[in-house]
Amino acid sequence: MTMVEPRKEFGQDYKYCMIIAIHKDDAADAYYFYLADDQQTLKEQMQAVFHSLKFN
Repeated sequence: MTMVEPRKEFGQDYKYCMIIAIHKDDAADAYYFYLADDQQTLKEQMQAVFHSLKFN
């Protein structure tokens, strides 16, 4: 999990991007990008979907 500032090529109108990555051996890698204009919105809104990225 990391926070980055989106550049012109991705997330043009947003100030923050939280990237979450998971890995499962012999299966795949999965990434989740959450974009927001302020950190408080990012923290509040991503809580509901944070654990939805998983391998079954």
